[in-house]
Amino acid sequence: EVLEDSNHSVAVDRFRQMLECERELTVPIIESLGNLRIPPNMVGALRETVLGILESAPFSDLPVAVRFLLESLDRGGDFSVKQIKSKVVSELRQKFLDICCSDIGIGTDISEDATKLTNIQCIIKTLHSSLISRDDVCKAYLENVESGNNACFCTIDFWLLVSLRGQSIYSKKATNILKKHVARTGMITPEFVKRAIQ
Repeated sequence: EVLEDSNHSVAVDRFRQMLECERELTVPIIESLGNLRIPPNMVGALRETVLGILESAPFSDLPVAVRFLLESLDRGGDFSVKQIKSKVVSELRQKFLDICCSDIGIGTDISEDATKLTNIQCIIKTLHSSLISRDDVCKAYLENVESGNNACFCTIDFWLLVSLRGQSIYSKKATNILKKHVARTGMITPEFVKRAIQ
């Protein structure tokens, strides 16, 4: 159904409410939001709602949620905007850490493990695409990884940094982070690389 301009805010608010209670509809709701003009004064509340469901969101919903969160970030460089970018990146990285600490690849259900791994690959592709298309978001991500404690570093971070080394604009920074905050602390062990490749 085609909505009048004045009805977009009503639809956005309704979708936001649905996101809070209709978790099985997360993907179609977020995709539908992409077809609406979200009023600037509603973006923050919508972003908070999506961040709030990350903890319980199934793997298959994450690529769509991640793309929405990163695309919702303002391009401005003032302090408050930078704080929001930092918060979103931090919460996403915590979710990635939780994913990578789960028993992927060692369960008894081979088909389920394969599905989880496919979803992680989709997350990495989504992140890589979003980061290279938004220099400001990529900088926020790199700063977060560089300043974060080593315990938060996970397989997804590893592959993102490796992929960003292929982009000339980020190559030096990504390489320095890998060397300074990973290799020198002994985090890239044979076991870590094995898990990352698996």
